[in-house]
Amino acid sequence: MNFITKINYKFLAFLAKRIIKKNNPKIIGVVSTDEQKGSDPIFRVFNDHAGSGVYESDPKMCQGVEIPLAVLGFQRRPFFLSWLFIGIQSLYLCFKKNFPKYLILNILLANEKDLLALKSWLKLDTVIVLSRSPFEFSRFADIIKDESTFVINADSIKKADIFIKAKVITVGIDNKIADYQAENIRKSASGLEYRITTTGRKISINSKAKDERDIYPELCAFALGQTLKIQSLKIKDSLEK
Repeated sequence: MNFITKINYKFLAFLAKRIIKKNNPKIIGVVSTDEQKGSDPIFRVFNDHAGSGVYESDPKMCQGVEIPLAVLGFQRRPFFLSWLFIGIQSLYLCFKKNFPKYLILNILLANEKDLLALKSWLKLDTVIVLSRSPFEFSRFADIIKDESTFVINADSIKKADIFIKAKVITVGIDNKIADYQAENIRKSASGLEYRITTTGRKISINSKAKDERDIYPELCAFALGQTLKIQSLKIKDSLEK
């Protein structure tokens, strides 16, 4: 970041931190280290569960100043970062009575600097990691709350690699010991059909996913739905929309 960008970031992060502190939403970070975006199925499951109490950031608003802007309710960068507009929006959120109960943020971490920038203002309740991190998982301790939950792609990340105090849930396709595994994947008229297997249960999903890469976020959404004690059939309905 250059000097001006750093000043902009600090100001936006300050506003976002104040909004989070006042409203105390549950924050779910969908973390990727490449261009994979996976928040949509998670939003569908949570939205069907909590209705209007769920906010999903635009997948393109995922790095640098875009992340605090997403917390402030912007789905795209304001033209020339219009500070008056941003200030009015922030004041509105400070007094808004029905702030979302859940914030689902897309977060792109291309390097350790991206992680360090979040450290000063953002703490996540749940971290969904779709691809291998370029740095050690111990560094995630800087941006998570106590008793947080990690949902990881076990086909690219080993559970044993996570040396932080957190509940870890694994999903996978090739990994046979993942907590939630997709099996019997085949093409269908709408996309892909597959079966999710977990302890003592199997449930079929007729997904609109176009390739196997898109199945991982759906597995994560199913796993998170289960932690909220949402019925499996209701999660299935959300994933098949």
